[in-house]
Amino acid sequence: MKSGNQVFLLFTAGIVYLLFNLVVKELSVQWDLTAAKEHSLSEAAKTQLNQLETPVTIRYYASVGDNTIPYALRVYGEKVEYYLDTLTREGNGKVEVIRYDPKPGSEAEKSAQFDNITSNFNRNQGRFYFGLSINCLDRKVKIPFLHPDRESLLEYDILQGISTVTNQNRKTVGILSPLPVMGGEYSNQSGKGVFPPWIFISELRKRYNVVTYEQNVDALNANPPELLLIMHPVRFSESMLRAIDRYMSQGGKAIVMLDPYSASVEMINPDLQKELMRSDFTTLLNAWGVHYNPMEVVADMTHRSEVDRGYGPESMHTVLEIPQRYIHKDDPVTAGITILGFPYAGHFWPTAEMATRMVPLVSTSTAVSTVQSEKLYRISREANTSLMQAFEPDGQRRVLAAKVLGAVDSAYPDHETANPTREADCQLILFADADFVFDPFAGESVQLSNSEASLNPYNGNLALFSNAVDTLIGEDGLLAARGKGAVRYPLVGLSDVKLGIESEYEAQRLDAQKRLAEIETELAGLSTAEKSQDMSRFMESKQVFNQLRSEQTQIEATIASIDSQIEYAFQQVKNRYQWANTLTVPLLALLVGAAVIYRRNSRSRAQ
Repeated sequence: MKSGNQVFLLFTAGIVYLLFNLVVKELSVQWDLTAAKEHSLSEAAKTQLNQLETPVTIRYYASVGDNTIPYALRVYGEKVEYYLDTLTREGNGKVEVIRYDPKPGSEAEKSAQFDNITSNFNRNQGRFYFGLSINCLDRKVKIPFLHPDRESLLEYDILQGISTVTNQNRKTVGILSPLPVMGGEYSNQSGKGVFPPWIFISELRKRYNVVTYEQNVDALNANPPELLLIMHPVRFSESMLRAIDRYMSQGGKAIVMLDPYSASVEMINPDLQKELMRSDFTTLLNAWGVHYNPMEVVADMTHRSEVDRGYGPESMHTVLEIPQRYIHKDDPVTAGITILGFPYAGHFWPTAEMATRMVPLVSTSTAVSTVQSEKLYRISREANTSLMQAFEPDGQRRVLAAKVLGAVDSAYPDHETANPTREADCQLILFADADFVFDPFAGESVQLSNSEASLNPYNGNLALFSNAVDTLIGEDGLLAARGKGAVRYPLVGLSDVKLGIESEYEAQRLDAQKRLAEIETELAGLSTAEKSQDMSRFMESKQVFNQLRSEQTQIEATIASIDSQIEYAFQQVKNRYQWANTLTVPLLALLVGAAVIYRRNSRSRAQ
């Protein structure tokens, strides 16, 4: 009898399971358990779709016939298909998706070529297409190739395209910067050429009119933008500073990006003077109630990162990787961003007794200090090791990015546009780093077509910048979708564990690296001196040389052993976590099953 009941229960469970799946499939029920809700439309996206007044047509091109498209793209194409279906369902009849399979010589291929969709080549199957165009009336935006590396930004890319074709009144962002952010020509030992605009400029141009003023005061006064981006100000003339002050006094909005040591300047033109690598904006910052020291670079031992400058990875406490816990989670500029990278950043602190209020957006840990920026000029590996060895934290958190709220004073009270009564609140966002939007520090370039590139972000740097622009300019409908692009979710707990393990070996490792640097210096000196020595002194030098070489080998082995011990200890911790995660669910299932069996047996005995 019991055996028959068990068979009946199993049969019933199977029927219920099948019915459940059929019902769920028909109802299109979905549970999105990802932290960033990567598989669901954001509320901002739904709002944008509900506000559509003019129909939008999306032409989706995918060479699905005859398996022309590579397998990896077919898998990604399933997500694209699902997302387009979701847009159609949520678009209230205002979003139409037309699907094309552009086979060679077909009308669908002609349409793809007309929309400038990239033609790709599969070695086994031939030519294929995988892109889309977004159309509204006579306006069109294309995504020439749906690159799988930008999967987490699929919603953002499509919604940005919809916003672009439906928005007839594009606002203007003005650029004031000595950095070649707009692209230009270069000349070096290998020849001459042209480099493209920085990716963040290309992203801005998709939604806004972007103009550059350089040092043209008259142009700024005559045609002030809706938003002014001041990036790495170096040797700005007083007339330009007065023009900026006038712009802010008249209710202007600004993003100011300062840098005590610009790595981008050093990478683009290493022969420039050191003074051109640090920006200064003291006059206007003081009027806005903010202090900034252009000679100080923040060093944070907790948030140091591994950097490879061409001769192997090294730890640098002046190149910071900031996790989510140190990012303001409730501000629209930073909400949803999980990790940021700041190379050689400065810091801000408020001026006492000012009408403005500084709201930190990104901060450091308390294991922090500062380094004089001139010490970082062409810093060697050995000098960096010495800096880290001499590090002494002062326990005071530093602010790397901030909002300034309240009414600001004019830095030039003699201006006819000065605002002595301070009736208007300022709209200002400050960053103590300008390099964080430089392509090498923001992500990896992704080629979408022969003439168009995008960025696969490996942190939230571009999202942070774009959020700041959209928030100030009043176009904040894409903030939530953009936040999904910060695709790296660091295991903060494990990171802290690894830092703790590394700290146990830190002194020993730094001592070994310091001695290794000394040996390399001594060896270089011996190699130079050998040419001018007699035979007896040469033999002595050779003996010393061999001893140093032997010691060098031993120290390198010691450093490798330390690294192995750190990795082994960290791996042991990870293994414990993995075993705990692996066993937890089965154990819970066993406990629940045991409880059910016990309860059923108890009822049977009671009967």
